[in-house]
Amino acid sequence: MKTLRPLLFWTHLVLGVAAGGVILITVVTGSLMAFQNQVLAWAERPAASAPPAPGVVPLPLAEILERASGGQDDGVRPFAVTVSSDPRIPVRVEFDGGRRVAVDAHTGVVMPLEPVRARAAFRWIENCHRRLGSGETGARIVGFSTVAFLSLCVSGLVLWFPRRFTAKAFLVVMRPRLGLPARARDWNWHNAVGFWCSLPLSVMAFTGLVMAFHGFGDWIYGPRPERGGGPPSAATVPAARPLPLAELVSRVVTTTEGWTEISVRIGEGRGGGRGGARDEGRGNREGGEPRRGREGGDSRGEGPSGPEARREGGPGRGRGMIQASVQKAAWRLPETFRIDPSTGERLPGPGAGAGTDSSLRSRLRALNRPIHTGEVGGVAGQVVTFLAACGGMLLVYTGFSLALRRVFARASQTTVPDGAPPA
Repeated sequence: MKTLRPLLFWTHLVLGVAAGGVILITVVTGSLMAFQNQVLAWAERPAASAPPAPGVVPLPLAEILERASGGQDDGVRPFAVTVSSDPRIPVRVEFDGGRRVAVDAHTGVVMPLEPVRARAAFRWIENCHRRLGSGETGARIVGFSTVAFLSLCVSGLVLWFPRRFTAKAFLVVMRPRLGLPARARDWNWHNAVGFWCSLPLSVMAFTGLVMAFHGFGDWIYGPRPERGGGPPSAATVPAARPLPLAELVSRVVTTTEGWTEISVRIGEGRGGGRGGARDEGRGNREGGEPRRGREGGDSRGEGPSGPEARREGGPGRGRGMIQASVQKAAWRLPETFRIDPSTGERLPGPGAGAGTDSSLRSRLRALNRPIHTGEVGGVAGQVVTFLAACGGMLLVYTGFSLALRRVFARASQTTVPDGAPPA
């Protein structure tokens, strides 16, 4: 044990110095993205309308989509619709090509939603978080630094345990203290923050590894489900005619209870809605791997295609699956599921088959990214992720500070004082 502890310490020190710079970038960018969905929802929120007069009923959703299209039949049809249970919040509609509008559900007034700089800023931050802004080379560096980060969390927790198992010894390394000399302060903060943040940082590093190395994710969660897998349904029958988008949204609304916001999109979309921004340029919900096609169908989509499908607002060429996202409380993770384009019924998720190992591993894979971002725990989980990322910054700072003090202390010991007798 006396030999193992110094070996573990020097391994911890070398890994921290080697990967500390990249780890600092990932925790800083991670903390900036902790509340990304809330920031974008606030920045891109449409102006609330005046409360409707008593007795005024909302317009049919099909008419709202027609007004959002401006009556034009140019083939550019809406692929996503978001409705709110608050009658003052307009219906948000997204079109192929990136155009976004809000429509007052009672008056039919169309209000363009201009893209905000926050979305582009978050895209840049995410690129730095995942690739250091330098493509595949940066992604590999981040991946191996994540391995080092997880090793630092585990080895740091082992080194944290005091040599004497007494309450006083544990309290010294658990409680942050102020007013200490610089070196003692850095040591105390490194130990105390490391103790309280080791578990969430380890979880973040582990889930990050799954997204960085696809083979590791397949080893943990099993092979990714085949595209278009799952039980046969009307969506796989060539003769099945897809319902218009307005009808699909209406069916989800009428069959869902206690919702505050519902978003239905054809294909995986291009941002928008709760959590949509995180999906831009990032892997899918099943572990973060790059998208190689549409889930639930090939790249050409399902059902009829061409002008007829576009006129109906149904799945057209290249649109793939239809996905619904239901928000029931602001502090909870939205419930996301696929729906049958020909019936509007909810489809079982990947690896269906209650109680099977494949079902459990598929569900864990789908939760990997929400766990990484903290969204699985709602706002409380995001707060924990943010605080852990801030703790990671402090760990990098105090770790570098302690390492530099050790180097300077050894250098001063090897320096021969003036006037000392020769050896």
